[in-house]
Amino acid sequence: MRPVGQFLPSFKLPPRLVVLAGMLYTGALAHGAHWHNLPRPEEPMRGIAGCGLRIKWLRANTPANRTDERASGGAR
Repeated sequence: MRPVGQFLPSFKLPPRLVVLAGMLYTGALAHGAHWHNLPRPEEPMRGIAGCGLRIKWLRANTPANRTDERASGGAR
């Protein structure tokens, strides 16, 4: 794991940070983003408590897990 300050110089524009972690890790990342003048990271799973519910959310919101023509081998 690298600190935010190490990978920021590799971006021409500031990256969009999306955190899929719990409150403890999200707080640390938000703190780092603040000190590097980045917007607060997005937290799509904020308020979803428990591992099982978070896994369910990830399965429902990950493109590779969605059932559509491309994922099921249909016509492109």
